[in-house]
Amino acid sequence: MAVVMSLRKALTIAGLDSGAGAGATADLKTFHSFGVYGMVALTSVTSQNTVEVRSISDVPPNVVEDEINVVAEDIGVDAAKTGMLSNSAIIATVSRTVRKWGFPLVVDPVMVAKSGARLLREDAVNSLRNLLLPIALVVTPNIPEAEVLTGETIKDLGDMGRAARWISREFGTSIVIVKGGHLTGPESVDVIYDSRHESLHELRAPRIDTSNTHGTGCSFSAAIAAGIAKGMDAMDAIRAAKEFITNAILYSVGVGHGHGPVNSLVSLQLSAAKYDALMDSIKATNRLIAAGLRSGVSISLLPLDYFRRGDEAIYVEFDEGRLGDPVFGLPNDFSSLAVEAIGKGLKGIVAIKGVTAQALNRCGAIKTVGTKYWIAMGDNAIDAANVIINCLDQHQ
Repeated sequence: MAVVMSLRKALTIAGLDSGAGAGATADLKTFHSFGVYGMVALTSVTSQNTVEVRSISDVPPNVVEDEINVVAEDIGVDAAKTGMLSNSAIIATVSRTVRKWGFPLVVDPVMVAKSGARLLREDAVNSLRNLLLPIALVVTPNIPEAEVLTGETIKDLGDMGRAARWISREFGTSIVIVKGGHLTGPESVDVIYDSRHESLHELRAPRIDTSNTHGTGCSFSAAIAAGIAKGMDAMDAIRAAKEFITNAILYSVGVGHGHGPVNSLVSLQLSAAKYDALMDSIKATNRLIAAGLRSGVSISLLPLDYFRRGDEAIYVEFDEGRLGDPVFGLPNDFSSLAVEAIGKGLKGIVAIKGVTAQALNRCGAIKTVGTKYWIAMGDNAIDAANVIINCLDQHQ
């Protein structure tokens, strides 16, 4: 019998980026990463890559309205976000239709593409202010967008807080996030004003040195909408989105010749890589136990593209033939081994203790660490386990 999944549902009302780094395609990737069923109402089609926006074709407002209505009527919408709404007619249509359905709305006030192309007509800014912001639960301007909305220059965190508070009070938006990506410094700091509690908050993350930031705002706002769709409080959804987008930038995608896209699928990719590492280590450990080895450690590293820290490796310890609990993170004894393995393009390490030294010492593929461990490396943990087992078969 087929299993029918029950998923929460999120809608993006945004433009299409043909390069798939931003816009509705980035939003859908983000929704899926959060385990949310993603839907789309296209507002514009852009001929776009990492370098330029070559052309923009707007979808007629009546079609945008139909797109929203048809999914809301049949499938339902637990939360939505807006991205590129290029003109006043589209903004008015979206505002009217969202009001009718009443689902929570996150507004990303997209004005300019990463390449510099203008995505919101100047004569539509007031429509954005007066028709869309008042119905938003959350609005997510970056500093240049917040300057347009407020008419004020923003130079520091204090200015960001004042801008967030002013936007909320002026237009009635519950929560305003002024994103700090355009500032400099070792941290990327977003300032949030939550009118529900009349409180200011700061969200901090390490600033990542990369030019691959295409789609940052789209994916961040989509992540907030996904969290709200899943029933999270808006502030909790914002915190989860900050962690998500930091990882998406850290593991960005190297395509094109301009500003490459953030990796909106990284959470799924990391989960899959960690699961593969987990299974490799468990299988390797069971193989060692079956071969009669009584004590040791099996280590599986993530692929080089994902390996940044020691917690991106898994180890399984066994003693007296009993399998221990898998653990992410490496003891200090093995940190240098992980660096060595990655340098060789290998992802598996097995460290054996308590066996006859002479047998393993005869194998050229085996090395020692101090007086405690005999080490083998391989393409994966199972391969490293086979090196140990083959050595013992030949020399015991």
